[in-house]
Amino acid sequence: MQGYEQAFMNTGDEEPDRPAHVKAGMRSAVQRTWKHLAEERFEGMRPTIPLGKHFWALSRAERDAIKTLCSTPDIHALVTSLKGRSPDDHVQLLDSAYWVKGCSSLGLLRYAVLMSVGDDDDQELCLLDIKEAVAAAAPRTARARMPRDNGKRVVEGARQL
Repeated sequence: MQGYEQAFMNTGDEEPDRPAHVKAGMRSAVQRTWKHLAEERFEGMRPTIPLGKHFWALSRAERDAIKTLCSTPDIHALVTSLKGRSPDDHVQLLDSAYWVKGCSSLGLLRYAVLMSVGDDDDQELCLLDIKEAVAAAAPRTARARMPRDNGKRVVEGARQL
């Protein structure tokens, strides 16, 4: 009862001090990153792309095509070149899905590909965004230094961002 009475007696606007164990818990929570949370939740599990409103299941042909693409030396080099990874790191396709995105992708194929990089004890995740390359809607000038190949043009545009 005494605690309730004290709560009503305090008319000040100041917040009461937090207990030490609450402060310690909040401090450690603030310092955690999404990577810490993912490692904690993915331990012993194989990460997947959650199917639903934004990610749809692939057909067998699409899955096979992505598997073939992701096993190429070019994709291995791309994935290992990010974040200062070693070119010798093991790269593995974990999951893929059709990616429903905004209006710039309407009517075009777009896929999300989840890959792992590195050994089991030092594994990182990598998300690839694979887009269908189509002819540019805007006209180009003859003097523009832009690749004529639509796939290379899309990749170069993404690199410039």
